[in-house]
Formats: sequence, structure tokens, C-alpha cells
Amino acid sequence: MTFLRNRISLLIVIIAGFALAACSGMGSSALIDAGTGCIGDSSECVSRRQAALNEMTGDASHAWVYRQARGSAYLSGVRAFAYRSAKNRLSCAQLHHGMEEMAAAPRVLARDDPSGGDPAQLSRAKMLSATVNRELSKEYSNACLSPKRAKPGHAARGTG
Repeated sequence: MTFLRNRISLLIVIIAGFALAACSGMGSSALIDAGTGCIGDSSECVSRRQAALNEMTGDASHAWVYRQARGSAYLSGVRAFAYRSAKNRLSCAQLHHGMEEMAAAPRVLARDDPSGGDPAQLSRAKMLSATVNRELSKEYSNACLSPKRAKPGHAARGTG
């Protein structure tokens, strides 16, 4: 009887662990996708974008850095603002990835042709990605190119 209870308890713990892992990952991804895909000016879109930005900047592992983004993520500005907010906490590899991503954002915008974006909004998104690319490049230069001689206020970082 004790053996059976132990087996059932173990099974419950395993199932709960899988459910918790699946829900937390899907919830986070779904929240980010909902926020980055909403490009309108309605209060609902603004709230979604703010929730996505909070989710991204609050993620200590910065897993969002390596998630492929659609054009709407650049058009909404959420990814650019997330990089801007988190740049001093990103690893050198994450900073480098962000630089490449922000440099490629105009091509992604042209390829994906996000619906709802007018020419002025597309232009602003391209300018924002260029600005954030420069900011990430500066951060990378200050903290990663010569970690032993990192400039004051810029901690040397690992590559992870």
C-alpha cells in the first residue's frame, strides 16, 4: 500500500512539473507574441505592448533575445525598447545578437510587410532599430571588446 501511494505521489509530482513548465513557457511566449503583434494605438494594444515589454525585460535569462521575431515586433517597437532597457544586463553574445537583429530589422519589415503599418510608422520603426543598433554597439564596445579594459561604469561580461 505504501509503495502504491509513493508511486502515485511521484506521478502527480511529475505531471504537475510538466504542466507548470508548459504553462509558464507558453504563457510567456503568448504574452510576448500578443504584445509585439499589436501595432494599433488603442488602449488595449498599448497595454499589450507594455505587458510584453515588462515580460521581456523581467526575464533574467533573456530567452526572448533568441526568439525569432516577426515584422510586427519591430513595427510595434517592443523588441527595440526591450533591447534598449536590458542592454546593460545582456551578455556579450546577447548584445551581439541584438546588434545583428536590429541591423536586420528593416529587411524583416520589408519581407513581412506587417499589416496596419503606414509608411510613417515603418520609417519610425527603421529609425528606432538603427538607433538601438548604435546603442547596443556602443555597449558591446565598452563592455565586451576589451573586458580587461572595460570603461568605467561598464562591467566586463561573459559570453553566455
